[in-house]
Amino acid sequence: MPNTSIKNIQKQNLPRERLLNIGSNNLSDLELLAIILKSGGKEMDVMDLANYLLKKYSKIENIINLEINELTKNKYIGRSKAIELKAISEICKRLIFNKSTEILTINNPQDIYHLLQKDLYQQKQEYLYLISLDSRRKLISKDILGIGTINEILISQRDIIKKALLKDAVNIIIAHNHPSNDPTPSKEDIEITGKIREACQYVEINFLDHVILADDSFFSISSSNLITKGGE
Repeated sequence: MPNTSIKNIQKQNLPRERLLNIGSNNLSDLELLAIILKSGGKEMDVMDLANYLLKKYSKIENIINLEINELTKNKYIGRSKAIELKAISEICKRLIFNKSTEILTINNPQDIYHLLQKDLYQQKQEYLYLISLDSRRKLISKDILGIGTINEILISQRDIIKKALLKDAVNIIIAHNHPSNDPTPSKEDIEITGKIREACQYVEINFLDHVILADDSFFSISSSNLITKGGE
């Protein structure tokens, strides 16, 4: 089998040269990753290193979304390389999410998804948000109520109501993410939703929904009529 390490590849076939000659859109993930990594090590050139990482993590997206401490566990990935990969990951996120217009009015669960998608994308913990709206459903604020699974977050219905009143909210929505990427509500999600809705009735705040987010999808408990079931 011929040696295909980068030092034995003809100049015109090097990833950087191929990018100049045929354009970045025609390069493979392997070649693009090799350009980003720049170098390998004594026992593994940059092409071999890129190939190793792609085999280990399946796709380039999984590599650049690793935390720095996870990246540096790999041989020949030092702190500098890891920081560069994280910077590229953040640039990619900003390019994706900055295309969407700012959400100022909440008309449906999809608006909540777009409002929080950038904040919650690929988070490894659950974040519980309170979305406060005025009488015309214009956004007043989005506030983090807690971090952790919804039954671990020590936020009472009273605390949620208090924060909503401080914001002069007429309508509220709560939302949280599922790091598992499955937005299906748990039994606890439904039960807590029913309790919050009931508490809102005593202070004449309209509880509109509880939206659960995954990276590429969401679930509206109100739209699915699960609040009534959970509150019975």
